[in-house]
Amino acid sequence: MKNLKDRQPTKKVEIQTHIFIAQEKLRPWFGKIDGIDAIIISYIVNWRQSGNAESRYCKNGEYVWINYKYLLQQLPILNIRYGTLKDRMKKLYDVGVFDRKTVRRASGNKATFYLVPDEFLKKAKKAKDKKD
Repeated sequence: MKNLKDRQPTKKVEIQTHIFIAQEKLRPWFGKIDGIDAIIISYIVNWRQSGNAESRYCKNGEYVWINYKYLLQQLPILNIRYGTLKDRMKKLYDVGVFDRKTVRRASGNKATFYLVPDEFLKKAKKAKDKKD
């Protein structure tokens, strides 16, 4: 079995520098989510739009796989641990922000994929266009 160091990216990780989230789109979850959750949501929306995300298509749309370790590298401002991120992702599913599907890969490992709602994608694209 390879050790963890062997599985780390060999190139330098470029940290995400901007956070795009329309607070109005989060209104249905006010009181259920906080700023850290909003940053996580923003990251996942941006990751989904990047074209680099591993995805699976289901009848509801395109689900993307989120590498929790990479997300934590990208967002050091969160200052949370892997287990805490896992709990927050479960909470975002439980309150209805994301839908999720767990699939077994050919390697036998399980992977959880998240569906990003269309309303987040539309608003994030507009905010990004304004910045450029």
